[in-house]
Amino acid sequence: MDNTTNHQPSSSSLLLSSLKDLLPEKNSVIIFSNRMKGLLAKSDGKDKTLALLQYLAMFTSNGTPGNALNLQKSFGSARKPFRIFKEVEFLLPVIENPPVGNQAKVLVAYSKAIGMSAYMAFDHIVFLGATGLVTNKQITELCQKLSYYGWFVGSVAGLYQSANELGKCVRDVAEADDDEDRKQEIAKVAKPVFTAITTNTLQALLALALLEKIPMKKRNVGALGVVLSMLNVYSMFPPPPPQADKKMKDNGELRIAEKKDFIKKFCIDYDLYSSFFKTIKDLIFDRVMVGSINSPEYLVYA
Repeated sequence: MDNTTNHQPSSSSLLLSSLKDLLPEKNSVIIFSNRMKGLLAKSDGKDKTLALLQYLAMFTSNGTPGNALNLQKSFGSARKPFRIFKEVEFLLPVIENPPVGNQAKVLVAYSKAIGMSAYMAFDHIVFLGATGLVTNKQITELCQKLSYYGWFVGSVAGLYQSANELGKCVRDVAEADDDEDRKQEIAKVAKPVFTAITTNTLQALLALALLEKIPMKKRNVGALGVVLSMLNVYSMFPPPPPQADKKMKDNGELRIAEKKDFIKKFCIDYDLYSSFFKTIKDLIFDRVMVGSINSPEYLVYA
């Protein structure tokens, strides 16, 4: 008697193997962690990440008192320290290099800088009110509104600038004719312009919603903020290193090849098993059923 046994993989091992394929690779996790570290290394990255959590809490709470609303307020307060000196950062470009050109272009540049600077400056006063250093509630409420108005003005001005840049890209594409290299260069320039147009539009709408100039439920305002925050985080997310990107691509191609080999082996095994069972079926039919067909019992039940 042959004691050799054909060890077949158990169902649990097959399940674990399938789950392992679904889990991300170690290198992918390390690369993502390093990119996340690069995002959170900047104050703006921390601010936008906390903004995403803040608006997620607003979406969840829908303005109803509870844990979600408390989280929304906590995340909103946690963002404030990362905005210190931001009002000066928005003003420095127009102070160091005053805008030139037609009056509309100059006015829009100053409006954007002053609007965004006012947004940050008045928001600092709101933060002082939350800490208890400013006790006059009317002042903090007024500063909150002025902060949102500044955000709206700065966003509309930014939208105007981005629209002009997009128009310039369209004109450059028309002048490029059949120059594909030139068109690719213009496309690279136009991509961040599209992002800026979308971001500024969402910012302006969100500012109006927070000012209650647009009739929106808190959940809808939270959803709008989530979309804006995700777009901001995506635009600030560091790109993967070229070598890691190539390595991930090679690993992906290797895994695809392994899956193709598995499918090919499965098909071959399936053909072998099919031939084996077909042979058994033919033998059973020829040697058993033929005799039964000629028997009286089969004629009775047929």
